[in-house]
Amino acid sequence: MRRTSVLVTGANKGLGYETARRLGESGWTVFLGSRDEERGRAAVEKLAAEGADAVLVPLDVTSDESVAGALRLVREHTDRLDVLVNNAGTPGRIVPPADSTAEEVHGAFDTNVYGAIRV
Repeated sequence: MRRTSVLVTGANKGLGYETARRLGESGWTVFLGSRDEERGRAAVEKLAAEGADAVLVPLDVTSDESVAGALRLVREHTDRLDVLVNNAGTPGRIVPPADSTAEEVHGAFDTNVYGAIRV
């Protein structure tokens, strides 16, 4: 029987990691997306130690090149992806609305809105 596969973005900590952990525990193949490769590698090692089938996917959702590289890596392991969990996100710089500028919110939009579309 074929395993269900999932890519979780921003999965090296917090809710993304917990999502990856629970799906791995359920027997899914987990592609763990992480912008920080060192933290991603540590998360994959921890999941693997618990018996999960986890693969590190270096992934910065703000980069077209990184997303294309993630696609190539996932395709090396499987011919399909069953589930995508767009978890990567950032709060951006917290400032009063009257003090915010387009430049200040650009990073949050690039990750939280365009990143989900890009992936």
